Amino acid sequence: MPIKSQLADIEIPHIPFHDLIIDSLKKYGTNVALINHDTNETFTFAEIISKTKYIANSLVSLGIEKGEAVILCVPNCPDFAWLFLGISMAGGIVCPLHPTFSIDEMRLQISDSAARFAFAVPSALSNLSAVFCELDIVHRIVCVGNRKESEGYPIISDLALSSAACSSGFPETYPDDDIVFLPYSSGTSGPRKGVAISHYALNAMLKIFNNIDAYELPRAGEHTIGRMCFHDAFGRDALFSSLMNGATTVTTNASDESLAECLEKYKVRVLFLNPLILRKLCSSEIATKYSLSSLKAIIIGTAAADDETMKVAYKFLSSVRRYSSGRTC
Repeated sequence: MPIKSQLADIEIPHIPFHDLIIDSLKKYGTNVALINHDTNETFTFAEIISKTKYIANSLVSLGIEKGEAVILCVPNCPDFAWLFLGISMAGGIVCPLHPTFSIDEMRLQISDSAARFAFAVPSALSNLSAVFCELDIVHRIVCVGNRKESEGYPIISDLALSSAACSSGFPETYPDDDIVFLPYSSGTSGPRKGVAISHYALNAMLKIFNNIDAYELPRAGEHTIGRMCFHDAFGRDALFSSLMNGATTVTTNASDESLAECLEKYKVRVLFLNPLILRKLCSSEIATKYSLSSLKAIIIGTAAADDETMKVAYKFLSSVRRYSSGRTC
């Protein structure tokens, strides 16, 4: 029996995913969109658009083919946003790969996706290169980092000549049919497998998530923390939803205490968390050291929070008026 939501119907646009995002980013211009708390770098909404086009032009100039998978091997950092959108704009498929994966974990994904291009942080360069060479794939790896850490690989700024030389334009996108995202399952219930997601399907997922009239979400002028893994659905939707609404996303890959420090510094109202990090945030050593009174809503994803977790959350985060909870995202 079909179930009808009590919420208003949501219109799903038949446009490329990158256009859905960029059309929203244009509204916020020079406002700060992303902050890397670990490096103190800031990026505006306009810069995301500019960097997206730079990446897309570079990929087209390097010979990416429409429908080709591109490995995106970075942690939660501002670069994820424009690399994702740039791959999409160039007609490619974003294939996320966590930098901490072993060679065996990387091998399956690279082989199955037939990828030959990769963007990777320095810590993943050695493993990625080993897999490409083992599989005898002619490849191009671009380091998402500085020259000193690049181990001789080109860094993103080296793509300037390729980007400037691009004159062929971008391939036409058919949102219902063209794939834009190819994540791989964790393998907990069988062999790992890729999940091919079209532009239209990704638009639908994000539009449902970003129902700002029905849900408590970060809004323009506010800050939130990008703590949930951007490679996964929950973290990815949290990132792009916040950007579409004009909120600033702060990334940090440091300690759990760094998360609390960011919450206090940026006066975060709405936060996306999983139960594990929620429990850590509610430890007496952290919760009593920092002022977390700005928090009003916590959106819990990836798993359901158990009674014990909620008990300590109610105790140490008394300012929070609303929790959401889901079993999976």
